[in-house]
Amino acid sequence: MAIEFIGAFVAAIGMVGIMLFVNRVLLRGFFGRWIYPAAAGAGLLAFTLWAEYSWPARALAVQPGLRLATANEVSLVYRPWTLIWPQSTRIVAISSVTTLTHPEQPDLVLTQVVLLSRWEALRAFPMVFDCARNAGAELAPGVSLNADGTLEGAGWSMLEADDAVLRTACAVREEVTHERGGGA
Repeated sequence: MAIEFIGAFVAAIGMVGIMLFVNRVLLRGFFGRWIYPAAAGAGLLAFTLWAEYSWPARALAVQPGLRLATANEVSLVYRPWTLIWPQSTRIVAISSVTTLTHPEQPDLVLTQVVLLSRWEALRAFPMVFDCARNAGAELAPGVSLNADGTLEGAGWSMLEADDAVLRTACAVREEVTHERGGGA
């Protein structure tokens, strides 16, 4: 947050510097002195909009191996531009780095579901998805993973066939299976 504050301050000062050059040198003072605070405000607004709308891409870029599953879209009255272009404040991703499959259970995929929210700490939890049955089970206390790749004590939740997190986990499973030669 402090880095974004510094970035906004630098953007404001930069816009004032640009307008100082344009107004004094190129336009010979055509605009009055009011242009400088207006330029600072425009720089602040431009930086804020960039920071808010580029956040999901930047958050995924710094976390290698994350595959975007879904993102929310928020429209807020006190940010009128979001009524036209909604912004994302939360994303759900699948970690391809921690994704595992078992040769005896080709339809199951063990992976980490990662929850990223603007201004909040990253949260991750392990989960097993059954790509054939469209089901998922969190690896909570009391759930054990057997040597043959099956789960014991899992509370399976049925998911919609087009569930974004399930589909992303299954797509990552396919990639991991092909990369690692049939399982891990």
